[in-house]
Amino acid sequence: MKHLLCVVLLIAFASLAVAAEPLRHGSPVSAVAFAPDGKWLASAGWDKTIRLWDPSTGKELRQLVGHQAEIECLAIAPDGKLIASGAWDKTIRVWDPANGKEVRQLGPNPDGILSIAFAPDGKFLASGNQDRTGRQGMLHVWDVAAGKVLRTLAGHASPVSAVAFSPDGRLLASGGLDKRVVLWEAATGRIVHELRGHEQFVFGLAFAPDGQTLASAAGDKTIRLWDVATGKEKGLWQGHQDRVRSVAFTRDGRTLLSASLDKSVRLWEVATGKERRVLGEHAAGVRSLALAPDGRFVASGSSDGTVRLRPVVELKPTQLAEGEFAKLWAALGGADAGQAFAALERLAGAAESVSLVQAKLLKAGGVDEKRVQKLIAQLDDDQFAVREQATKELQELGDRAEKALRQAVEGRTTPELRQRLETLLDQLKMPATSADWLQLTRAIEVLEYAGTEAARQALAEIAAKSTRARLAQEAKASLLRQSVPGS
Repeated sequence: MKHLLCVVLLIAFASLAVAAEPLRHGSPVSAVAFAPDGKWLASAGWDKTIRLWDPSTGKELRQLVGHQAEIECLAIAPDGKLIASGAWDKTIRVWDPANGKEVRQLGPNPDGILSIAFAPDGKFLASGNQDRTGRQGMLHVWDVAAGKVLRTLAGHASPVSAVAFSPDGRLLASGGLDKRVVLWEAATGRIVHELRGHEQFVFGLAFAPDGQTLASAAGDKTIRLWDVATGKEKGLWQGHQDRVRSVAFTRDGRTLLSASLDKSVRLWEVATGKERRVLGEHAAGVRSLALAPDGRFVASGSSDGTVRLRPVVELKPTQLAEGEFAKLWAALGGADAGQAFAALERLAGAAESVSLVQAKLLKAGGVDEKRVQKLIAQLDDDQFAVREQATKELQELGDRAEKALRQAVEGRTTPELRQRLETLLDQLKMPATSADWLQLTRAIEVLEYAGTEAARQALAEIAAKSTRARLAQEAKASLLRQSVPGS
């Protein structure tokens, strides 16, 4: 039976293959991006050329030639029908990837183009540039079809080196050599927040999939996370040994990848801010990275002239030794993010772990409902110490007490009790980082990265039967991600 399971996994993993050898661009690679369907990859470099590749074979499909100076940035439209590129020749060029022909140019521009991004609807394009004339501004929003500037946004005191639209297109983020990140209302150009904290140039920006968090990468070797709603810093990650050039979230938002001139790509666990893994292999600094649409592979472009394709989670068909599952399950809940990630990978590669993980997740909802009701009643006790202890215990229960808390707040309560209940429910909106919850969400990752039909069936069971509402939601979200074309 175990032999059959390994055969099944080998067949499943074979469909996930990408080119093992680096793609040789021939000059420093400044930008990489995947097509929305994942069937081709674009890279741009200092050889003034954009190259299109088949990521599954490493075969070069086409070259887009026209820029007269080094290309600094590129972006692919959400429908995959256009590529936009910016270069030191002061031009933004729009290309048809199907035939490699230039469609139009956006300009004129006063200086070299440093950053570029399509809006989610594909109708608009943001660009950041140098402007040594000091007259035309350094952040522009373009109407792609008309080839005209819609608005110029004045807010940075130096070149704009990074731009990114929020997933819903309502916000535009920009980062500059002035060490600042600015959040703009995309439709009006109104400044929403100015984010200060970096001590060197800002090179990379990325919104989390839910749009609530913004990550920024800078020359001070750090990554900072910002609360989009409040503009407050919510995380400072250190570990790179040189400038951080690019960042990207996985599609579940649980991992952030960063590329640095220290020649590495690092994977960070968003919930804990801890490093999951380091990907080396490049012979020079890594200037750009991009995630495949299915979230399983990362492409990194380097000054060594290559693009490397590597799995985010390295799946190896395996069989668990006797008693090994218990150790791996414990590691999933451990404080060491690296060990937890290694356990995640091993479990995702073992077919027999699917049913074991499913059983653990379905048993995770147990809670003494009478105890919860008693704690809720104690929130309205006359004694302060009793109220405080009840609050503490309900906080520790987290989402397991959510259903009872909601029922209580909807019933007849005193104003004081209602306030305490609403405070507890508001706290549940914050990302949970308890060992219990980390173990469960990492287990959901195991099933998603396993990617087999059995794993999807397990997620469906959890979505339908888990007594923990938040866990059921996580399982549903995983299934939804896997149903998106290109997954």
